[in-house]
Amino acid sequence: MQSRIAYKFSEITRVGKKALIPYITAGLPSLDESLELALRLEDAGADILEIGVPFSDPVADGPIIQRASEMALKSGINTDHVLELSARIRKKSSVPIVFMVYYNCVFRYGIEKFSNACADAGVDGLIVPDLPFEESQQLLDNLLHNPIDLVRLATPSSKDRLNRILKGAAGFVYCVSTLGVTGERKYIDDGLSEFLNDVAKATVLPRAVGFGISSREQVLKVRENCEGVIIGSALMRRVMDSGLYECISFISGIRDALDVD
Repeated sequence: MQSRIAYKFSEITRVGKKALIPYITAGLPSLDESLELALRLEDAGADILEIGVPFSDPVADGPIIQRASEMALKSGINTDHVLELSARIRKKSSVPIVFMVYYNCVFRYGIEKFSNACADAGVDGLIVPDLPFEESQQLLDNLLHNPIDLVRLATPSSKDRLNRILKGAAGFVYCVSTLGVTGERKYIDDGLSEFLNDVAKATVLPRAVGFGISSREQVLKVRENCEGVIIGSALMRRVMDSGLYECISFISGIRDALDVD
């Protein structure tokens, strides 16, 4: 059975477009406002929603998303709240939902229990940035049973291991644009195109580029070598500092950049 993520990418590819995947940290400024933001992002052109589960030690994230996680945790947001948010979105929308979640959250919740809860809440995929592929089989088995796509991360330093890293991957490949943590960056690494070509040789899955993609100019630079872009820190900075109107305006501009002829 084709997953909701796979169907969305096939639909986008058929009409010659690229996927826009905005990231939001669940619970900011509140769960109700997260719901409104998610739905408004879809209206602004988001094809897939990535929702971050707040965690106290987000090792893959830079200062903006670290601050967002800290704020969400201080307001009492936990894993059950994020599952509730997904279920509420699912009642109003069929947009694919991907959780970005650290493995400690999954392990403490219980792998089987978490996988089943995600399926019940309408989650379509998981990104687990701190889970080595060598240790992912137990989670993968549970996700396949539901089914939920396990989205793998590939980095520029993983060229020689791409075939092993992408074994069991589904949905899309999260292509990390640069080494380091998430965050807004002024420049795109010169070797990104070569890296994305290497990923294409290792898998037929769509490639979505994230980590540092934060402007229209960067989107225009990377879009020809991938099937989608992920916008996280640049959006969350606006969520925390500017408000809903600025967030939607920003994402609409990214959508325009992806669609320009």
